[in-house]
Amino acid sequence: MKRNISIIALLLLASVSLKAQMTTYQPQQDLPYYSSPEPAYLDIRYSIGFPIDGLKQQINNTSYNGWEGSLMFPIGRHFSLGFGIEYQDFYQKYPRGVYEYGNPQTSISAVVSNSVQHIPILIKSRYQFLKPGAAVEPYIGVGVGLNAVSYRQYLGEFTNFDDNSAKFALNGEAGLKVPLTRNRKFGLDVGAEYNYMPYNQFGINNLDFWAVKGGLFIGL
Repeated sequence: MKRNISIIALLLLASVSLKAQMTTYQPQQDLPYYSSPEPAYLDIRYSIGFPIDGLKQQINNTSYNGWEGSLMFPIGRHFSLGFGIEYQDFYQKYPRGVYEYGNPQTSISAVVSNSVQHIPILIKSRYQFLKPGAAVEPYIGVGVGLNAVSYRQYLGEFTNFDDNSAKFALNGEAGLKVPLTRNRKFGLDVGAEYNYMPYNQFGINNLDFWAVKGGLFIGL
């Protein structure tokens, strides 16, 4: 009798244990196509800008005064969508010379200074080549929006022209995210970007530049 009771008790204990395991263990299911295991993240990066096209005709100097902040929301396993704001400041001072001032009959001997600031405000999208969970995450992206541009030229202490306007902005980028923590909520983000900045004033055609960027991403 005691032996039968012991057997029944062991069977009940095994049954309870198996039920508990079945309750706590759930096989990993594939997420819907629109979901992602990756969190939304904030990008904060330092930027170095290199003038090209019309901008280079006004300013040859590389810009070491730039930054970018972006907020991105993963959609599915490969895409993310968000928005960002960037800043890049270009400046160059030329040697003293004689320049027209106001009209062709008036000239002035002065040091010329050109100053251009870009503030693109963009809707951004990215495509990540590898699935979430990879050791590194290479991506390409595109952004479109408005560029708040400020263009000033000084002849010595005199302002030759001063323009603040909103223009179309388009950029394309390629980069690499490198998670540094196990939960993948913190890491490095480096890349390169081409910025198409249309501009057609004061005889200047476009203010395009490209940039290299590096900084951190922080999961939210």
